[in-house]
Amino acid sequence: MNYDKGSSKKATSSGESYMTGNRTVFIDFLHLFALVGFAVAQPLYDLLGQNPEFFVSHKASPEFIIGMVLVLSMGVALGLVLLELAAWLVGERVRRSMHWVLVFGLAFLTVLPPAKGLIDGTDLLIVGFALLVGFFFSVLYVRWQTVRLFVTVLSPAVVAFPLWFLLFTPVGRLVMPDALEAQEDIAINNPVPVVFVVLDEINTTALLDAKGRIDPVRFPNFASLASQSQWFQNATATYVETAVAVSAILTGRQPRADVRLNPTATDHPQNLFTMLGDHYRFNVIESVTRLCPQELCKEENDAGASFRYNSFFADLMVIFLHIISPPQLGKKLPPLHAQWTGFGEEIL
Repeated sequence: MNYDKGSSKKATSSGESYMTGNRTVFIDFLHLFALVGFAVAQPLYDLLGQNPEFFVSHKASPEFIIGMVLVLSMGVALGLVLLELAAWLVGERVRRSMHWVLVFGLAFLTVLPPAKGLIDGTDLLIVGFALLVGFFFSVLYVRWQTVRLFVTVLSPAVVAFPLWFLLFTPVGRLVMPDALEAQEDIAINNPVPVVFVVLDEINTTALLDAKGRIDPVRFPNFASLASQSQWFQNATATYVETAVAVSAILTGRQPRADVRLNPTATDHPQNLFTMLGDHYRFNVIESVTRLCPQELCKEENDAGASFRYNSFFADLMVIFLHIISPPQLGKKLPPLHAQWTGFGEEIL
């Protein structure tokens, strides 16, 4: 499939023809990087950039987050470039045909997410629309130099998208965290053991009997605990999201509506862990927060010991499938939940 009309003219020398061909191939490869940015990287950056809990739940280190960015913005496109290079070994015509197929596929993926919002119809209609738009774009890409020039102009997105993600979203504070503030020494007169358990999304009403007390028949242990302690019956969570609510409990501060803070010790330097760190040894398991600093909870927050790379990328794949899948097909995918981890276990 020849889309370089200028190449039909006879070259004045073999060197000129060779350089022209190489320049075309280089631009084709650059276009793959740009289109991958729009089809794959940016949709994930847009969602994950506003939900840093995904990285906190996976205990992702700054180095790993940067590695993920390199995979999305560079690695995926490099894989497609290698595929096209393999086709080039067969012949230039095969390479160009492969390039057209890749452009069509990336255009199709780019159109799918907005098509879900634009079209109120069946999955077949949404997918058909995206296929049609992707096909027409790829045909125009082959036939019109203006379209290829437009894609070339978009190529700075290869750098702009990851920079935006790392510098201008809440994830940036995970990659470049501020130094922890020094905490004032706190006197502990009676350093008794402390057990703190969060029962996420428990329905307190389901524990009660007709008189509003914890049902001793159905929940004898809860009832026994309440009888031996102070039970704040009317207490409510400060926020609907677990990470924000737990941060409020451990800091004693109401969430601020005007500021989005990550559930980390860097964004919440004054919490029970940092204030009691000189007086207690901690045995901490945090599922969606990282409020205990690494120096106080080394084993739990050690990414090398507790972080599963395959689980991370499986979850990332499920998120991407939710982004591009039409409504009915999306219901068949593993559901996303507030824990922000583990929903890709079915595909491991």
